Amino acid sequence: MISQLTMPTKKIIICLFFIVMIAAGLRTWYAYEKKVFAPDSYLYSAIAEDMSKGGIAYAYSVNSSGRPPLLPIVESFGSYVNLSPRITGILIGGILGSLTPLAVFLIVINIMDTAKNEPAAVKSKLSNKPEDNSRELETDSSNLLTTSSLALLGAFLVAIHPKLIIVSVIGIRECLYIPLFIFSITVGVIAIRRQSVWLWGIVGILAVLANMSRREGLEIIIIFLIWLAADIIIFFLKFRKKNFPVKKNVTYWLKLSAVFMITFWGLIIPIEKYLQSQNCTWGIFKQAVRGSNMVEKITDKK
Repeated sequence: MISQLTMPTKKIIICLFFIVMIAAGLRTWYAYEKKVFAPDSYLYSAIAEDMSKGGIAYAYSVNSSGRPPLLPIVESFGSYVNLSPRITGILIGGILGSLTPLAVFLIVINIMDTAKNEPAAVKSKLSNKPEDNSRELETDSSNLLTTSSLALLGAFLVAIHPKLIIVSVIGIRECLYIPLFIFSITVGVIAIRRQSVWLWGIVGILAVLANMSRREGLEIIIIFLIWLAADIIIFFLKFRKKNFPVKKNVTYWLKLSAVFMITFWGLIIPIEKYLQSQNCTWGIFKQAVRGSNMVEKITDKK
């Protein structure tokens, strides 16, 4: 039966490869042919350029101090390989944007697989026995292709979506925020599927990076809390009359919550305090400052 899955799996991998290549090609074409940059890209490039010259404190002392820090920090790294901040932002945004379809594919696959194997997963969660994965080996090729075709369609739509292509390569913070947000959801879905506690630490790290790109990164915490509440409610509605051990599940929920929350807040608060000590007024809950006088400063530098 495993050999029957080999060929469809190879086809899926080949399809994913071409989808990622299409995503990369479209973003490269747009960046090279259109050469369009958002007004905010000049602001972030100016901050990144000053970071590479005088550090974070200097950059935020002469530029808008309320801008989210992740994009200019990433763009400033380009100076180590003689790349301008803008080119660095295009490269990083293009790479992350090209990998986003792969993340969407994994989200769909894991959600559908979890729904399909829910009885086995629930039985494993409620007992002391490991999950029986034999059903996966018994899945025929047609079912695998049916499930994967929906995931591939989602990945393809993300790869060719005009708005996502443009956002990836015009030098704005969304070029980091959107992929990081989707990557965090991807790892979270995989953690749920595998019932892994420690993967939630990676979700916390990605949520921190997303929040450093846009304040809306906090929505990842809201999504987590909604899922956790729904999982608890559904569990007790379904199994409250049955003799299943509740202690194991409560321990599981407490552990994953602790790992996620401690990772997120344990990283984001020290980062915020450090940046504020470096003349940066960005905060976890603060909206980005729109500095109207920045255009004149950038024009003077040129």
